[in-house]
Amino acid sequence: MNKSMTIIEIIFVILLISIITSYVIPKLFTHFEDTTIIKIKSDINLIRDSISYNKNQNILLNKDQIYIKYLDNAPINIANKQLFVGYENEKLLKYPIISTSTNSNEVGKWIKTSQNIYKIFINKTNFIEFAYNNEDGIFDCDYKRDLCLELN
Repeated sequence: MNKSMTIIEIIFVILLISIITSYVIPKLFTHFEDTTIIKIKSDINLIRDSISYNKNQNILLNKDQIYIKYLDNAPINIANKQLFVGYENEKLLKYPIISTSTNSNEVGKWIKTSQNIYKIFINKTNFIEFAYNNEDGIFDCDYKRDLCLELN
């Protein structure tokens, strides 16, 4: 009796492996995108909570301006800068979010595009912009876009 594998057994094993990988690989990429969206939602809530906390502190201290003027003093479109740390003596996040630039388009990282506008890439092609309004303390995106609705 020969103990080697026949060609039919080899084909069956290859077929079985290809079926399993064709099912697992798309699930794996979906999992990565879901993880990115959860991280972005967490960042957004952290930023909004910090703005609210800062507002409450300013009310208690009887300051003229209730909402922080700017979320940070980081330069625009520069990588590896601290975002959302506050402006002048107003503090926001204790542990800052590190920026990226539009040249790299890193998924899940924030880019400062103007003094009060930030964008973040959901994946390599889709991004969403958030604007901070210092008159009413709102940090939000355009609700007409589906990505914005998914993040809120």
